[in-house]
Amino acid sequence: MEIYNCLVPPFISEKDDTYYDSLKKRFESFIEFISKSAYSKIISGEELRKITDEILKSIEFYLLGNSGDSYKLISDLLKLNIECYKNVSYNLTNKHSLIRLRESSSNLQYRYEMFHIPLDQRQKVTKKRFSIEGLPCLYLSATSYTAWQELNKPSFNSLWASSFRTTVNLPLLDLSFTLTQIINDFEKGKVGEDELLNKLKLFPFVLATSFRVKHSNEYFHEEYIISGNLLQWITKNSEFKGIRYLSTKLSSYLDVDYMWCASNFVIPPFDAETVGLHNRFLKDSFRVTCPHNCATLISYSNAGGVSCYEVGGSGLEEVSEELSNRNEYTPSYIDYYFFSNYNNTSFYNIDGYLKTLFKFDFIDAI
Repeated sequence: MEIYNCLVPPFISEKDDTYYDSLKKRFESFIEFISKSAYSKIISGEELRKITDEILKSIEFYLLGNSGDSYKLISDLLKLNIECYKNVSYNLTNKHSLIRLRESSSNLQYRYEMFHIPLDQRQKVTKKRFSIEGLPCLYLSATSYTAWQELNKPSFNSLWASSFRTTVNLPLLDLSFTLTQIINDFEKGKVGEDELLNKLKLFPFVLATSFRVKHSNEYFHEEYIISGNLLQWITKNSEFKGIRYLSTKLSSYLDVDYMWCASNFVIPPFDAETVGLHNRFLKDSFRVTCPHNCATLISYSNAGGVSCYEVGGSGLEEVSEELSNRNEYTPSYIDYYFFSNYNNTSFYNIDGYLKTLFKFDFIDAI
């Protein structure tokens, strides 16, 4: 169980270890866990090691200044397992409403103000998790609570929100799961051996991209090497149009029931064609609500309830399970209580009002 728990994200490198060292230890724990379990009949430790070794080599190449070779290793590894990853992709459809938040001391009025960074401001796109320097991408979250966490919990008074809905089906490389979740789903018969196998092959990438930054005030972060390579591969690949991934801002993912709430999404541009200062592919792929101030939306909460997510649908489900129905494990971190009772929070109201009260439309060109 100790090995099992050490594989639950998010992670941070131990005091005297680099990201590379900490990741290598978790890879070893993952392989050991699988090798000693009944799941070794589905995938061997040796097969998993081939994947983890290539990821580690990619990091080594990057740290030696060979960013091209670093990317090629990841690209070749993904191509080798492309059919596995396609089979467990996440299909973003127009049934899913996603959230984008933005801090601003001045009033925001227009849809384009909530879209990706304008193309004439590429210099603002720095190296972050799942990003490429100078490439404006669209970043969205499943809930306003997760988006708020991503922005380091700013005041609602200076926070603006819009809801996004895609106009086309977008297949995404799905990294928004944990080992706990996929094993629980398999044990309960929710998924078969093929899906378990595919996700076990993908799980090393979840591990590699789920580290918090250790040196947050410095310029270079080892923790972003693999996520950057993955996004670069996505921009060159016709099979996927983005990545769905877990936030590292939350305390823990031991609670698996509401993990969809903590999903983030990155959709990069797929062509050089522009409409004004925005990428045409991204502009044509989404309809957006006008921005609204979060403090104002929260003050509207007493006007009535909202139904934000479809119950039992193929997409995100409404959170309605009572705390009294939880299992014996009761964690102390606040994220658990927010997500297990999300439909009674102000964040849920923000999500719901954006989805139900305001018009979705294409952004204006600037």
